[in-house]
Amino acid sequence: MAAPFSSFVDRQFSPSISSAVSTKTKSESSSQELDDVLRSRDVKRLKVLLRSSSWTASDPIRAELWHKICCSLHKDVARGISIYPDLVTRVFGEDTAHDATLPPFIDISTLEHYHLTQAGVRVARRIVCILEQECPDITYSPALFAITCLLLHYMHEEDAYNALCAMLKSKEKYLTQTKISHDATKYMLKELAKKHAKACYQFMQKLKVPMENVLSRWLWWIFHDLPFHYLVRIVDCFLLEGPKVLLRVALAILQLYHKSQSKNSQLDTDVSRAISSFCEDIAGTVSVDKFLKVAFGIRGLSRKALAKLRIKQEMIVQSRINVSSMQSSMPLSPSVDSLSLKVVRSHSGPINVQDINSTLLNLEQQGLPARAPWVLPFANKCYYFVQWHDIFAWLPARWSLLQPHLLFSTSEHGTSLQTFFNKVDGYEPILIVIRTINGEVFGAFCSMDWATRKEQDRTMSYFGNGETFVFSFTGGHPRKFDWVGKLLKEKTPRGCELFMAGDLTRLNIGGGGGVAISLDENLNMGQSEKCDTFQSPPLVEGHYFQCGTVEAYSFESK
Repeated sequence: MAAPFSSFVDRQFSPSISSAVSTKTKSESSSQELDDVLRSRDVKRLKVLLRSSSWTASDPIRAELWHKICCSLHKDVARGISIYPDLVTRVFGEDTAHDATLPPFIDISTLEHYHLTQAGVRVARRIVCILEQECPDITYSPALFAITCLLLHYMHEEDAYNALCAMLKSKEKYLTQTKISHDATKYMLKELAKKHAKACYQFMQKLKVPMENVLSRWLWWIFHDLPFHYLVRIVDCFLLEGPKVLLRVALAILQLYHKSQSKNSQLDTDVSRAISSFCEDIAGTVSVDKFLKVAFGIRGLSRKALAKLRIKQEMIVQSRINVSSMQSSMPLSPSVDSLSLKVVRSHSGPINVQDINSTLLNLEQQGLPARAPWVLPFANKCYYFVQWHDIFAWLPARWSLLQPHLLFSTSEHGTSLQTFFNKVDGYEPILIVIRTINGEVFGAFCSMDWATRKEQDRTMSYFGNGETFVFSFTGGHPRKFDWVGKLLKEKTPRGCELFMAGDLTRLNIGGGGGVAISLDENLNMGQSEKCDTFQSPPLVEGHYFQCGTVEAYSFESK
């Protein structure tokens, strides 16, 4: 008989199974039935099987189940492609016995290793360290370590790594990977609770409980507070159906918690602690089968609806960060101060042209510079509010009334040129803005899709056209440098049509005698030289600079 757990699990561990757990016939949870469903690729039938199965936490079938589901997610696993040993050697060399330092995107205050041995925990740490190298987009993912440890209960090290790669790269967004996306989930749950756990929501409102504070622990109700055999049944469904399973489970917890409180004559006003206690003791009152029945009985949680809600809440979280940042560190320009203009969040798309004309007229009547009141719906880390007016005045006419959309920011997506290209490829044009650690602000309008670099015969071959330009706000003076070909009546000299070039080691804008903007592979160091393409001087003092923030924007009609 196959061992119920992998070699990474403490042999003394024996998961407790509540007497409330129902039993079913052996054939219903047989390996043969699982094989039949997986071969048929009938997702609906597999969903029903996983939601209603009675496999215990120690059932050997789970190792087969999780591996096969992950094979369906990760093509390399299914094809038997093995790169993990090479990654381990590259990152750790031959010394894999020591404990690796956890990446900063892991919240050490919420570490869960469940029933792994010390060697198992060491393997889990090694996996997340390699994920840090291979997935530089991740800046905050508190549940990643817990899920890694869970997978290692039933899977080999390499299989667990491949499963995590599949989840991190999936369009389903199995795991949050930034602080903003993580914080947005509690607001998503709050909105869902208004409809699907209405009684509990009203109960908290009546107690005047700050619901956001209570919901900030919602992931840990699942990954810390619930009994282990409940958790593995949840993960069975999570691996197949994605993150909406976790939201269903959280809503079921709220529903059942409120039901238990309505029968209790003594209410615990510390709701956060009470929910945690309820989850820890749930096996005595609600069987795992009934618990999952409540969770999957909630209707109206379609992927499309949840995706819209997620985007909305992420935008709200981002806007709150923007407002806080502007209030604490971004002084208003004198023109905004004198007019008492309010800087507001907007998601409404393009600016109304009539409103612009009206405001321009009012500015001129007051003897102030005529600049359009652009309002931005995203993080503006690189430069002050007033400088957007200059940017839009410089854009080609067909782009000047579209709404800018933040594609990449080092403060949000990390400092990797590869990640930069992953985010901006497919968009045209792109506005790049750089703020150095000394506060110098400059950038470039890139007229062509950066993905064009892949079509060149040689690496670092130049492409682009004469709409590309560079600019600088160094010294507080906005300056735009157009392509020299626009200024010359005669034929453009050789070396003056070098607009854009890039590979995974460097990004260049401009050329001929010097590069206007050059960034390294870590988006950390760069240089700016006198450039023939734009007849531009160095855009920063001293030629060399260290990046504080790098951002990239596209332009959209909405």
